[in-house]
Amino acid sequence: MNEPEEDAVGQPQERWSFHSDIVGLKEIAERLGVTYFRVRRWHERRESTKCPAPIVRLKTGPLWDMSDWHGWFALWKLTRGSESWNRTGDNKAAED
Repeated sequence: MNEPEEDAVGQPQERWSFHSDIVGLKEIAERLGVTYFRVRRWHERRESTKCPAPIVRLKTGPLWDMSDWHGWFALWKLTRGSESWNRTGDNKAAED
């Protein structure tokens, strides 16, 4: 069994890893390609949007595991989304 390593002052130091991708509203918006305001609106209307619940709320705001958002967003695009979900608003492909 591995013993904990010691730090510079000789105190045991536990080794652990945290593999979740913890994000806030801005990071969610960037990764999904939507505006910050849309993500905030989804969160504010969580009762009706059924978007993922935060895993923790800090004084700086709620935090989520990004993996929770990927599945929800894919379903949202299929059921409620339209071209308006795209932050760039580029509808040239639809016009061609």
